[in-house]
Amino acid sequence: MTDFLAVSLFGVLCLVGLPYVLATRGGWSAMVASFGGGPSERQRGAWFSSVSLNHPAGRSFYRWLSRVSAGREGIAIRMLPLFPLFHPPILVPWARVARLERASRWRRQVT
Repeated sequence: MTDFLAVSLFGVLCLVGLPYVLATRGGWSAMVASFGGGPSERQRGAWFSSVSLNHPAGRSFYRWLSRVSAGREGIAIRMLPLFPLFHPPILVPWARVARLERASRWRRQVT
């Protein structure tokens, strides 16, 4: 029984602790503080997108864990339903986008 309890506690720690560390140390929380919540209207977007955040504390890369969409208000980034803990939606207004370019046929890059 103690092995089961130890494995269960480790699992809960990983499911809660890892998203918390990624959000606070990887820059997601800073993005939420700068840009606020998601868009006011529903937008169609690309599922299983990858997002890379450069932050003074370090760089985080969310590979295939997010949904990115663009609309009238700006670029919306939200995590997939299985990974939303400590990662609320972000809306980057168009006024704050410096550059949007097509990096390759399948990839677009926003600065």
